[in-house]
Amino acid sequence: MVARDPSAGEVEEFLALAYELATHPIERFDDAAGRLAGTADGEVAVIASARRRVAARLRAAPDPVTKQVAALIRRAFEVGRWDWERYGPDASTRSV
Repeated sequence: MVARDPSAGEVEEFLALAYELATHPIERFDDAAGRLAGTADGEVAVIASARRRVAARLRAAPDPVTKQVAALIRRAFEVGRWDWERYGPDASTRSV
C-alpha cells in the first residue's frame, strides 16, 4: 500500500471528535488522546492533515478549545500506533 491523501470525511470525523473531547473536562488526557489516535485508524495522513488545519485555526484566531485540540493531536501522535514506514522519503515506491 502506498501513502495516500486522506479524504475530507476522515479528517472531519477526526476533528469532530477532537473538538468534542476538548470542549469537555478531560480527566485522563492520555486516554482521550489514545481515543483520538484510534479514530485515525493508523493513518498518519489523517492526523497530519488535521494538525495542519488546527495550526491554521490557531494562527487565525487562537482560542482555548482549539489550543486544547492542538495539545490532544500532539499527544495522539505520541500515543498512537502509526505505520511510519509508509511515509518515508521513498514511500511512493514501497508497498506495505
